[in-house]
Amino acid sequence: MRRYIRQAREEGLDWQTALIMEMQTDIKQTIANGVLLGLTWTQLNTQISEIIKDTDELTESLKERARQSLLIFATVLLRQIQNALNGVNLSILSQVQQYADKPSQKTANALKTQMRNQYIEIAQPLKEYSEEYMRKVKKAFNELADSVAKDDYSSNVSLRNVSEMTVRYEDKLKEVEKIKAAGNDLVYISAHANCSKRCQAAQGKLYSLSGKSGEIDGEQYRPLTDVTEVYYTTKSGKTYRNGILYGFGCRHYLILYIKGNKPVEVPAEVVKKYREINDTQRAMERDVRRLLDRAVTAPTAAERRAWKTKAKAAYERYKTYSAENKVAYYPSRVELF
Repeated sequence: MRRYIRQAREEGLDWQTALIMEMQTDIKQTIANGVLLGLTWTQLNTQISEIIKDTDELTESLKERARQSLLIFATVLLRQIQNALNGVNLSILSQVQQYADKPSQKTANALKTQMRNQYIEIAQPLKEYSEEYMRKVKKAFNELADSVAKDDYSSNVSLRNVSEMTVRYEDKLKEVEKIKAAGNDLVYISAHANCSKRCQAAQGKLYSLSGKSGEIDGEQYRPLTDVTEVYYTTKSGKTYRNGILYGFGCRHYLILYIKGNKPVEVPAEVVKKYREINDTQRAMERDVRRLLDRAVTAPTAAERRAWKTKAKAAYERYKTYSAENKVAYYPSRVELF
């Protein structure tokens, strides 16, 4: 297992999602290098298969799902960049065709002489075309770097989201069973200022793990499943659990019921303010990861250095924004992932 993934595992962090993101970046880099070297799919497939072997480290609930998703991801990526660059190559051929497609009876030397005599007429169009060619090449490699592995291509649900949600779901189930085993039933769901619209109405309330409804000490409670078992179905028919606790990106947790220990209610205007800050942070984190991926997949060393510089600057902006708004920033979301 990779060193920093092992460290994350030992520290109790979400090492599985970190590993998936690292494999995704490795696949991008392998395809980018392979295309530049002119490797065949068979040659690339051998390298990609070695990368995907690391899914063996994942839990059973995630292993096969991640393996299939990453294999499809690699196939789609290669096809996309080959199509993009193939179009460029065809354009090159069409540009040269008018000069190279000469009557067969002309000798090679005569052709060379003619081409040399026409150099002045040819040079400027080729220079302009070269600039257009490089724009297309850069665009193709940037699109490769910005791509993400999907669990469901019909709704653009990312493998990263599914991994993170799967890991959280398993952890929360263990938490629920631990509370039940201790003979407890009533729990609060934590409340925080930057919660999502999905979670706002459910946070800070009292719930029953056994599915009961009632009142205790003047406080109403209802089944926890009322707010956790909420589902989202994609166009292709895939269903994801997307309620509080288990849903995409949820950071809420359970608090054992004790009289007088109810979480402080967060005013709606405070939630709105900090949700905007949270959304900005997540967007800034995605931008840093995007720039880092471009730094490892760019076709030239100069471009790789340039993207790395931009990634560092974006990371500093992210830290500054977090400090200015007095909220925590998360190095693991951009360095570990």
